[in-house]
Amino acid sequence: MGQIFSSQIPAHELATSSTSESANVQLVKLNKSAAARLVIAIDFGSFASGYAYQFLSEFENKPLEMHINTRWKHGGQSANKTQTALLLKPDLLLGEFGYAAQRKFRTIHTNEKDGDNWYYFEGFKMTLYHNRDNLSSNSTIEDVKGRHVPATLVFGRSIQYIKEHVLNNMRENGMAYIEDVQSG
Repeated sequence: MGQIFSSQIPAHELATSSTSESANVQLVKLNKSAAARLVIAIDFGSFASGYAYQFLSEFENKPLEMHINTRWKHGGQSANKTQTALLLKPDLLLGEFGYAAQRKFRTIHTNEKDGDNWYYFEGFKMTLYHNRDNLSSNSTIEDVKGRHVPATLVFGRSIQYIKEHVLNNMRENGMAYIEDVQSG
């Protein structure tokens, strides 16, 4: 079973444009005293990873009804999980995650002039499992070329990608927040 992490996303990061293009937008009105809460459960598996999310207000009314992502693209099909793979740029910024990371890594040498300097990780969760007795903030994960990168960076970039995927998924599904700021 994969590791579970959660993240709270500020309401301002959920906002979409104010144009009329989003006629099916589901608006959740919050007053200033209410805390915007979104819980994201991430399953980093040894082979595949996925996520589900739920708003606090939904949990209070229907705790078993979560939004499960089914939009990982692979071979022209959608899936609810993607490969546990991470591709980092030479400066260690996020490149791709999942099947997209795997596809890009296969062609990185022909499509990127600095392709040899990119970092690619697969099944990195197992590194933590195998070193569980010696984990520390200095723990590293080895990429496919034998280079070591801090484990916190590898998981941090993976969480960053999934967070962005969640927000894009929500926008595509017409979900946004408006905040009711009371004057006075």
